[in-house]
Amino acid sequence: MPEIICSLKNLSLSFGEKIIFKRADFSINTNDKIGLLGLNGKGKSCLMNLLDGKIGPDLTDPPCEFVKSNSVYNVLHIPQEIPLPENEIGAEDYFYYFFKEYRELKDDLDKITLKIDQVSDQAEQETLIQRQKDLIEQFEREEIWEHQKKYNSYLKFFNLKNSSSPIQKFSGGEKRKVLLSIGLSSKKDLILWDEPTNHLDLETITKLEQELLNCNNAFVIISHDRYLLSKVTNKILQIKNTKIESFNGSYTAYLEYLAQEEEARVRLLGRLKNRLRREQDWMNQGIKARGTRSKKRVENYVELKQKVSTIKDQAKRSLDFNIESSQRKTKVLTQIIKGSFSYEDAPTDQFRQLNLTVQNKNKIGILGPNGSGKTTLIKIITKNLILSSGKIKNAEDLIIGHFQQTRDELPAEDTPYDYLGEGTDSVTLVNGRKMHVAGYIKKFMFSGEDLYRPLKTFSGGERNRIQLAKNLLTPADIWIFDEPTNDLDLETIQVLEQELTDYPGAVIIVSHDRAFLSAVTNKIWVISNKEIEQFDGGYAQAEQYLDILELERQLEEEERKKDQTSVQVDGTKKTKASNADKRRGQEVLNEIQNIEKKVETLQQRLDTFDFSSMDEEQATFYRKVSEKKDQLEEELLSLYEEQESLRALFFS
Repeated sequence: MPEIICSLKNLSLSFGEKIIFKRADFSINTNDKIGLLGLNGKGKSCLMNLLDGKIGPDLTDPPCEFVKSNSVYNVLHIPQEIPLPENEIGAEDYFYYFFKEYRELKDDLDKITLKIDQVSDQAEQETLIQRQKDLIEQFEREEIWEHQKKYNSYLKFFNLKNSSSPIQKFSGGEKRKVLLSIGLSSKKDLILWDEPTNHLDLETITKLEQELLNCNNAFVIISHDRYLLSKVTNKILQIKNTKIESFNGSYTAYLEYLAQEEEARVRLLGRLKNRLRREQDWMNQGIKARGTRSKKRVENYVELKQKVSTIKDQAKRSLDFNIESSQRKTKVLTQIIKGSFSYEDAPTDQFRQLNLTVQNKNKIGILGPNGSGKTTLIKIITKNLILSSGKIKNAEDLIIGHFQQTRDELPAEDTPYDYLGEGTDSVTLVNGRKMHVAGYIKKFMFSGEDLYRPLKTFSGGERNRIQLAKNLLTPADIWIFDEPTNDLDLETIQVLEQELTDYPGAVIIVSHDRAFLSAVTNKIWVISNKEIEQFDGGYAQAEQYLDILELERQLEEEERKKDQTSVQVDGTKKTKASNADKRRGQEVLNEIQNIEKKVETLQQRLDTFDFSSMDEEQATFYRKVSEKKDQLEEELLSLYEEQESLRALFFS
């Protein structure tokens, strides 16, 4: 039976005049896998900090009741941004930096161990040895070494190759993998995850999903990744209008519930409006026509008006991004022909033989592991990087808008009025029409009271929306969005999703948000091994290809050799096989076995195809798998020939 970890009743929290929670209630049980939803700036991070004890509720009458389980209330908060020390530190040592309670014990143990060898007084040495023994027993009792071992295992599990390098120099995705290892290795009763998939590639997200499904901890997760929420949650907490609504069920079930609620609300609103119209007509009649004014009926009319207003306020808030194109009629906007690119200090090409075309109305998603070259490709398209060979052809006067992953630093003391209006009270839209700043900011789900707040007081997601509002004042032929869903709440993502789907121009999206890509894109570019596979069927078609890539990666991982030496065999007859020839013989054998496994796996996939119901997408996928299998068989043939040449040396 699940037990209560904690419950909060009559929770109120405000900062100045901004009310976050008002008499809110909720509870968390030991088997809860909770998705925490809510608009940006409405309290998700505050709720995490309340549960973590970083902030406390307001003093109210009656007071807030924060009831914790009888056992020790163990909670671990995995933040959105990794806390970093001033001094450089490797990923393995970061374990003791993050867990400060462990660090103090480790420092004590290290100091005592060092001091034992330095003291000559026997009594003092015995005292130190006893203290050392006590600390070692505490490490074992609290399973600190076991925890550290599990943490290091997760670093390897997430393929963090440079764990000894300074963590300060890690990429965003690598830092996130360190935080994932911290959270997944913990035995705390409750884990608080704040946007754990930001900066991660699909391979790592899939691994995280599986670990969250298998973990024994309760958790609360803030995430914009709807696939993740649909798979791993069994309960939803939604922050809405200073309250916390609780729903027992998965995120998918919650969406179905919301859809039914919205339909019921629309029906109720229709009935109330019809009734209000009749009462309005009655109120508008003259006294003679109406007879004596019924006080009760007038009160009912006022109450009915209030009820209609309340129901309308409860309806889903809408967001109008108003993304504008330049209305260009040109079909081909940009084209890369036989393009290759390499960085000056790199030994090999980043890309080779690129042939890519962006046409009007294309909605292109770019996928690839962290470090595969997605950012490089965007810089080539925007001409911030120049091709090493080949050429790029742009339509005349092409305008490219770029919403970057690393957002511009907003002026902290400026208000939205200052930042958007640039000293005036209006903005100029892409169609040339002027609009008051107050009206424009409402299109991005802000209220009038937000207009004069300093930007430093806005949450990360709210600043994202402000940045969008600024960028989208400019028209473009191609809009490039680099991880646009990072830090946005789900409501905003869903509206942006619809806006980009309806947008008449071309869009290029770099994202690992599978639901977002599936809804918006009609083409996918997958970056793999310095080449780009193109799928005209959108994300659904590319997803099957990604499965193949993962299968290949797993096979390569199993067969990876720690020390690889390539020895060129020139076919010249030798009287005796050298040690290098013997090593190469073993390598060739390993490579043959590895590729034979891959060919067998691909053949199994081909054998499962149902040709009687094959559509165009499946036919394209079947062709790509067949081509991959043919390529591997060509490699096998070369290896067989090399193996024969080496055997001739061994037995000559």
